[in-house]
Amino acid sequence: MSKAIELVQEMQSYYHCRAADYDASMGYDQPEVVMQLSPVVDHLRQLVAGKKVL
Repeated sequence: MSKAIELVQEMQSYYHCRAADYDASMGYDQPEVVMQLSPVVDHLRQLVAGKKVL
């Protein structure tokens, strides 16, 4: 396996294990925050609909 693939897998594992902590620290587990962000999320979904994004 190449070093690049190993690095990507390591990063994926790292962030997967910490996703809940990051979400909580940003307030994404609070309904009022999610409601405030809803228009932004909807707009971004429209912008990338049908496109490949990284």
